[in-house]
Amino acid sequence: MTDKLDKNEEMELVEKAKQDYQAFEKLYEYYMPQIYGYLLSRVGNKEEAQDLTSHTFEKAVLGLHDYEVRDNVHFSSWLYRIAANNLTDYYRRAGKKKAKDLQDYENKLADEKSDQVENYARRDQIRQAVMRLPEEYQNIIALKFYQDLDNEEISEIIGVSYNNLGVKLYRGLKKLKEILSQDYE
Repeated sequence: MTDKLDKNEEMELVEKAKQDYQAFEKLYEYYMPQIYGYLLSRVGNKEEAQDLTSHTFEKAVLGLHDYEVRDNVHFSSWLYRIAANNLTDYYRRAGKKKAKDLQDYENKLADEKSDQVENYARRDQIRQAVMRLPEEYQNIIALKFYQDLDNEEISEIIGVSYNNLGVKLYRGLKKLKEILSQDYE
């Protein structure tokens, strides 16, 4: 399943999965890479992202009977909301946000060509700047730019109106620009 699921196909799979957990496998295969990518972009550590992804799908399977198919909420939004809640719990347990291990990153960079090094360094600088934003803005930016979700889905995931999301996205990007410009001074 590489194509995007349409709303009807998604609803059918969800209803089947409520009756037969084996049917959940198709939903898992489709959404797991997306949820993992979102969590990896937020924690910067493969093992932690894998654990959070597993925990997200475990909660989804256990809560599937409580999920109600509604016209205005996609199953994917429900999954991302679970992932975002797991992420919040993860940061609470950690007591603070964990930064990516810079030594491992520097070792990887040493093996790359200089133009690739600059690209990776810039991406890491942006990721580090995103991590300095308030968590609400981090989520919005991660969903928008790392997961390439549209504003409608993001507004469903974080539980705000479409218009309010636009304001929050604008403010988050403005704050990110401020952080990046301070880093260059």
